[in-house]
Amino acid sequence: MKNLSLLMMVFFCFSCGDRDLPNCINDLNREFRNDNRTCDNASIISYDFQSERVYAYADGTCISDGGVRIVNADCEDVCFLGGIGGFTDCNGDEFFDTAVEVEVIWEQ
Repeated sequence: MKNLSLLMMVFFCFSCGDRDLPNCINDLNREFRNDNRTCDNASIISYDFQSERVYAYADGTCISDGGVRIVNADCEDVCFLGGIGGFTDCNGDEFFDTAVEVEVIWEQ
């Protein structure tokens, strides 16, 4: 039983660590996880959108009228969704109608 607990702890630690992603994305992921570690519904999800991989950083419930920051693999801002303005358009497309979810990288 002790070995199983240790194995589960090791797996959990590695599942939250860096992945085979661009360095700047790993840096953003670490910073975002640290800043949002107590925010319910905060998440990092990768999508295929307009022929490129993008990463969505959703603030969760810690920020009133929070939104979703979309960045590309070079960590350049693509668009911002939600917020007080309720933005849904990203570069001329409705993001959640056209983006294809690839992977949930982290969620709180």
